[in-house]
Amino acid sequence: MRIRSFICLFAVLALLCACVPALGEGEIAEDPVENCTKAFFDAWKRMDIDTMLEVCSPAWKEEQYNPRVSLLMLMGCGTLQQYEINEIQGTGDYPDDVAWPMLTVLMDFGDAGGQEELPASVTVNREADGRWYLDPGALRWQ
Repeated sequence: MRIRSFICLFAVLALLCACVPALGEGEIAEDPVENCTKAFFDAWKRMDIDTMLEVCSPAWKEEQYNPRVSLLMLMGCGTLQQYEINEIQGTGDYPDDVAWPMLTVLMDFGDAGGQEELPASVTVNREADGRWYLDPGALRWQ
């Protein structure tokens, strides 16, 4: 009976381990600003407009005639190869409901310019619904 219980426990643990995503892209951090930033840039790497739109600021989307086309135009400047969040300014409890992730982004500009590593910053705001959203209009290449 103990062997059967042990086998069942082992099977359940193996199943749970198989269901947990591997660390890396899509990894969920405890910081909501980092999660929002990663969701946007991971989606950009995959060219996943729908996911990018989910984390875009409602105010930004409202200002755009067509938010999908606006994101495509942003993405048209080059192919995002990889990125790294270097720091998040305004971190802590985010008392002002705003934070500024600072990133290093590796872009591929194709035949026009090859690959280039660029510093960038963006604004992430907490909206009335309590969720954090990225403002693509505040993306700055430095």
